[in-house]
Amino acid sequence: MTRTLSFEELRKIGLFSDLADKHLEVIGELAEQVDLPAEHVIFRPGDKPRSFFVLMNGQVRISELFADDREECLAILKSGTYFGEIKLLDASSPYPVLAISHTECRLLVFPLVEFCNLLNIDQDLAVSVLWNIARTLANKLEATNQKVAAMARLAYPI
Repeated sequence: MTRTLSFEELRKIGLFSDLADKHLEVIGELAEQVDLPAEHVIFRPGDKPRSFFVLMNGQVRISELFADDREECLAILKSGTYFGEIKLLDASSPYPVLAISHTECRLLVFPLVEFCNLLNIDQDLAVSVLWNIARTLANKLEATNQKVAAMARLAYPI
């Protein structure tokens, strides 16, 4: 399913919230909308990164996959979340985790090569997008630090 997204729809995505209309137009043209059934594998650990994703509706499960095929859920992503964006910074290493549609969902799929080419051509766009990625990563790191601190307090009560 492919449909052009409005600027308003794109601006609801944190990664694109502060972009100019001219940038949203080009980004909207890159995106492919894909509907997935529940339990569909989006990518596996070791897969070569080809895309990053925006979850428009539904939920996606991010998990660690062990050698014995056990899966440990690390996060359940909700609508409006983007994932795989770190591969815009380093597409040379494979995806480290498993991403599965937890429920039926709709994704925007952005091809990494074309998106990176766009960032290389337009430095204003690159600064905005990369700054938004940096904020996202800082928030994720802070949340992880809080979880680790909470686990340490449980393991080593004072």
